[in-house]
Amino acid sequence: MERGKSDHDIVNLADKPSDGHKGEIRRLIYTEIDGLDVLISASADRTIKLWEPKNQGKKCFQTIIGHNGSILDMVYLQKVQLLFTSSTDNTMRIWKIDSARALLMYPWFVEFQRVNEFSSN
Repeated sequence: MERGKSDHDIVNLADKPSDGHKGEIRRLIYTEIDGLDVLISASADRTIKLWEPKNQGKKCFQTIIGHNGSILDMVYLQKVQLLFTSSTDNTMRIWKIDSARALLMYPWFVEFQRVNEFSSN
């Protein structure tokens, strides 16, 4: 391994302003999807971004857009490959990997289901 480099180096999501979030990052998830290490970030800018952190260019390979409010929280269930997000727009969305794009280099998420007007009451 290179001197000064390790497998736990800090990933700066603002290295490439065109790729980075425009708002506060609310949640980060580091997981493996189909053998690829992936960092998933959710932001107040209403987007979810998927990153390849081991890529020297810190490449954002997908920006998921769908919420109409800031994303509050996010959970990824690796066993079933579903991503759950909740937002200030009072929706929860479930995202799944698009199997039609299985031949691509990276996994690609699409909306699977939307739950409107959920509350904790």
